[in-house]
Formats: sequence, structure tokens, C-alpha cells
Amino acid sequence: MFSIKSQKLYIDGLLVDNNDTIPVEIYKAIQAIQTPIYSDPRLPAFVLSTNNEKIAFGIGGYVRLTSSEDFKGISDNIDFIPNQIPINSTAPQKERFIFDATTSKIFFVALYNTKFGTILGYFDTNFRGGNNANQVGSAYLSLNGFLIGRDWSILTDTYAIPPSLDSQGPNGFFGKTTEQLSYKGYIGKYFSFGAGIEIPYLSISDTLTNVQTRQITPTFPLFIRVGTNDNHFHLAGLIRPLIYRINDKTSSLFTSAIICSSALSPFRSLSLDFQAFYGNGTGNYVFDFGSNGYDAFLYDNRLIKVREFGATFAVQYQVNERLKFSGIYSYLKLFNERNMDPFFYRTGRYVAASVFFKVTKKFEIAGEYNRGIHQLQNGLEGRANRVQLALRYDF
Repeated sequence: MFSIKSQKLYIDGLLVDNNDTIPVEIYKAIQAIQTPIYSDPRLPAFVLSTNNEKIAFGIGGYVRLTSSEDFKGISDNIDFIPNQIPINSTAPQKERFIFDATTSKIFFVALYNTKFGTILGYFDTNFRGGNNANQVGSAYLSLNGFLIGRDWSILTDTYAIPPSLDSQGPNGFFGKTTEQLSYKGYIGKYFSFGAGIEIPYLSISDTLTNVQTRQITPTFPLFIRVGTNDNHFHLAGLIRPLIYRINDKTSSLFTSAIICSSALSPFRSLSLDFQAFYGNGTGNYVFDFGSNGYDAFLYDNRLIKVREFGATFAVQYQVNERLKFSGIYSYLKLFNERNMDPFFYRTGRYVAASVFFKVTKKFEIAGEYNRGIHQLQNGLEGRANRVQLALRYDF
């Protein structure tokens, strides 16, 4: 909780505050944009505000150091990604040690109160660009439910993404950050809805130079939700008309997905999360695939859409304010299409068991066990295991 102290420090007309003394309206505005996603930052370490609290600026983030050990198979990535588990018959090694600090994050938030409402600007970055350079996570402006910039897709149920030390998270989850223009609104206390337009990425398994995928229409996501953040049902959809050009011939694809998810908290200490989806040519939105070429594949000078299904189940138990346990099971399947390469992805399974312990309000120690299975269309598969230990300090 926060409190408001009677003494405030003014420097050249600015109010210097920390988490415990953020003015009420500024606190509420910043709290409203926070997601429950474990890898997203929390409240800023301090806020600078003008005397009339019309303009405010905050800086925060966290430093995280993760040590990982893969055994009996590896996921050939800093994150534990089933899609990156080598097939056993071709695996170059079975064990690996990783030390990583690139998921550390810093963010900036600015608020400007106007007669039309509060304009909010937000930007965060981690260090996962090439050669540990900065990489933009979210960067947007918002006002009265409208958002322009880069953030989680409007269809993503962020309250159903379970916590995990693995930065990617469950392989069969549907959602991503993307450039967008969107609107989210409320009808009463328990009903919300949203829609928008997003940049239309098309990710294909063939990278020949004669395949052009420049798009002329946006992606159209939308959602409806009934309930509160902790207890709700979320239904979302995605329509994405795409064009491509091969050897001077233009063709089109119509891709779509439907997603349902829920978050339940039957007891104060227990949380249950669920998501299931069915997509047709929308692998780019799936955690395990990203931009690795699973929207469609090339055959006989045309693109064939890939159909996918995924489901994620998670449970969290909060023992007390300091200690929490979490468990995740996630499944992902690609349906066999005619003429699909036998070495194409078929199924993936992801298991995570985690424990989080807050030493102090800002310092946390966490451990996790991951297990993944990667199976090809021809039945060959690879398996991997990982144990992780992470130290995180929020500022």
C-alpha cells in the first residue's frame, strides 16, 4: 500500500517522491497501466511532479540476473523454447550452463493532465538487442482508452499469463506486443471490450528472395471480457487479410484466430489461469513461434496456411506476502497440411514449476524447473530440462 506524507521535497518547482509518497491521482494513473505479467516492471522508483500535479514523470525498472543449467537435452536459446530443442538424433550436446542479465529492464512514464483527460506516455526497454544492445518492449501514448504505439495486442489477456522465470513463457500461449492503434472501453463494472488495427506481420518458412510479403491492409483484433481482473472470462478474435507476391504474381491469404481465456481466484491465496486458441495462419502470435516462419509454408509457388491449436493451464498459490508457488502446463499442435515438410514442427509441450520468495519489498529470489518436448511431423522428437535461479531487484 501507499501513504501520503505531510512533508514533500521541492526542487526547482518539482516534487520528488518515491513509491510510498506518490500523490493519489498520479499513483492511480500509473497503477492503471501496470500489467500483472511477471516480466513487466512495477511502480517506478521515484516520480517527479509539478507543484499542481498537472505534469509528472517517473523512472523505474529492475535488475535481474539468471543462472540456468540445461540437462538431458537443451533448449538452444537463452529462453526455454520447446521449438528450439534439437531433435535427439541431431542434438550436438545434452548439457549447458547459462548466465544472463539481459532481461533487466528500465522504463519511463510521463503524465499530463488536460481538460480532455490524462495523456500518458510510456516506454520500456531491455538489453536483448544484438550484442546486448537495447531492445524496445512497449512505447506508446494513451488517452481515454485510446492507445497508439507499441504494446501488448489488444486481444491478449495479460491477466491469464502465468508468472515464469523463463522470459518467453508457456509455448502454447497466444499473444504478442505489436504496433497498433486501439481502443479499450468499459460498460459498467464487469464488462469491457476493445478493438484496433495492428501492423500485419507475415512470417513464412521460406526465405527465398522471390517471395515478397509487404502488406497493404492492417490486422484487426478485438475482444470482450466479463468479470474483474482476478475473476473473468475473455473472448478474443483476430482477422488478418494478407497478400504476397511470387514471381510477379500477386495472391492473397485470409488468416484468423479465436481465443478464449479465463482467470479465476476461488480463494484469496489461489489463482487459476487458462487459455485455449485455434488459429489459421496466425503462428506469428504464438509464444513458441514468433517470427520463425510458422504462418505459412511455400509449395508449388503458393503459400499454404498452417493451422495451430494451443492450450495453457496454470495454478498459483500465495502462501503469504513473501512466498508464492506457480505451476504451468502448455501444449501446442500444428495440424498436418498436404505437402507439409516431414521435418516441420508438429507438437510442443512445456512444463514449469516455480517458487518466488521476496526477501524484501524490492528484492526477490526465485527458482524454476522447466521441461519441454519438441516433436516433428515425422514423429522424431527432442526433450530438454532446465533449472533456473534468478535474483531480481526492482527500483
